[in-house]
Amino acid sequence: MGPRKPSALTIIAAVLICVALVSAGMLIKGLLGRNSSAPQDNIHNIADNDWGVTVTYKDKKYTQKDGLTTVLLLGIDEGDYSDTSANIGTAGRSDALILLVLDDKTKTTKVVTISRDTITDVDYYDKQGTYLSTNPVQINMQYAFGDSARRSCFLTKRTVGRLLHGRRIDGCASVTIDGIPAIADILGGITITFEEDYTDIDPAWAKGATVTLDGPQTERFIRYRDLNEHGSNNARMRRQEWLLGQLFDMFGSKGIGSLTDQILDKAGKYIENDIDADTIKKLSQYAMDPERLSLPGKNVIGQLHDEFYVDDDALQQLLIDLFYEPA
Repeated sequence: MGPRKPSALTIIAAVLICVALVSAGMLIKGLLGRNSSAPQDNIHNIADNDWGVTVTYKDKKYTQKDGLTTVLLLGIDEGDYSDTSANIGTAGRSDALILLVLDDKTKTTKVVTISRDTITDVDYYDKQGTYLSTNPVQINMQYAFGDSARRSCFLTKRTVGRLLHGRRIDGCASVTIDGIPAIADILGGITITFEEDYTDIDPAWAKGATVTLDGPQTERFIRYRDLNEHGSNNARMRRQEWLLGQLFDMFGSKGIGSLTDQILDKAGKYIENDIDADTIKKLSQYAMDPERLSLPGKNVIGQLHDEFYVDDDALQQLLIDLFYEPA
């Protein structure tokens, strides 16, 4: 087996920002003030099987639950918005995608991971924002076709929503790779006890070991992927989900409002966010559901990359369970 290499990142830092902005009256400061509305344009390839307020599934009628909010968190690899040439698809990729479903009734947040390798319809645009075509490729490529982080987030929200049978995505936060070490160091590191053995990543990361990850170590933990192992992205997503749960637990017992200014000052340029203040407040207050969900499907070995194909029958059942109740 050849050398193991890290690849891409996750969205943990975006969660840190969302929680940090809640306290000390900071809800209207910094990031929130930049993005009051999403860009609009013609929507291409609207599916003919989009679900609405009511849906019939397996001969039973369901109606959409009230009080649900969806937030998409994205981890972005390196990209370049400064290139205004004819080159397209250069704005980075969303190599981690996590959907949060906030339920006002239960005061809980469910976590649903979406494989970056998911093959779905992605809209191609040129650098001037002109629509070119729609092609079935990995979902992480949609982010690459925006002309700004704001636009890229909008396009990705729309594509994820289309994949989920027309589900509206209410908000999005993204962070680029360079922001992760900065935020982790501002927090003074992240202290965790490993529930699994990760000595293949670092010899000191044995099961049961308690360590404080600094910025570079946090980045390595959530980015690491064995490129020689088929389906290795699944193991990386499990690490991301687990660390996300650890962070939610930590923030539930420890406020970090005093660090907000530092985070905005040192890491704000790495972050894009269109989540409204009310939703951010919910993120800080709602308990995380212990059940970890992911879009159902299977991995296959493609010609160039791993490919993940969603099982649509199982996806429909997941959507019923998450968003609907018997009529």
